[in-house]
Amino acid sequence: MLPGKSLVQALAETPAAALIARCERAEQAARVILAALGESAIRPGLPPTIHCQIREHVLLVFASSVAQAAKLRQAVPRLLAELQE
Repeated sequence: MLPGKSLVQALAETPAAALIARCERAEQAARVILAALGESAIRPGLPPTIHCQIREHVLLVFASSVAQAAKLRQAVPRLLAELQE
């Protein structure tokens, strides 16, 4: 019996591999942003959420409110440093 491939190995050999990698990088960026800002800075009293996408080597961060967008704008220099690490 020949050993089979895992799902991860099989997907790595398909065109979907780049899409999966891009989604993973976007999720990782969202986790870094949440950790850098802290839960209370994003949505006081609510579970913290950040939605990110990567398009053409650009990280898009979506805010759920005007207040959240303002907090993100204020923290851009710090967030850039965290993301570059």
